[in-house]
Amino acid sequence: VILMLVGHKSDLEEERTVTREEGEKLAASLGLPYIETSAKTNSNVVEAFQQLSSAIYQALQSGELHLRKDWDGVKCGAARAQELNDTQPVPVEEPTKSCAC
Repeated sequence: VILMLVGHKSDLEEERTVTREEGEKLAASLGLPYIETSAKTNSNVVEAFQQLSSAIYQALQSGELHLRKDWDGVKCGAARAQELNDTQPVPVEEPTKSCAC
């Protein structure tokens, strides 16, 4: 299993309950890479996925992970689309006349 500890919402510095140092220390004690991200500012989001996918690729190349067809392991190929039951109608939502916020 490939894991990474991710601290999210790093843009909310004033609301932080865990310091960067605490996150790094926990990750080190667990033997995990650590990165802080913010979807709002798009900080380190791509980098987190790149680091994780690179670790998965390296584990596949080294033989640590194996491609498998069952539920665990790395799945190869496109996911199957859910089959629709033709006997059940697909629900249609009525358009709203106001904001649905």
